Amino acid sequence: MGLNYGLNKVRLSTPVPVYSKLRLHATIKEIEDLSFDGIKVTFSCTIEIKGQEKPACVAEFIAALFE
Repeated sequence: MGLNYGLNKVRLSTPVPVYSKLRLHATIKEIEDLSFDGIKVTFSCTIEIKGQEKPACVAEFIAALFE
């Protein structure tokens, strides 16, 4: 079972024009043990807009996963 645990350090740096093509880059930043046979995973995420240098969003996504 997975649970959306939330977001950290959200930065919305550039507006996204309508019909833009977006790409998400995500890497695992940290994994922590939780009680009840679970783990908390923190992902470092960047959302890019095709043809623009600045990303649309940079954030940390946190998910809790349980057996």
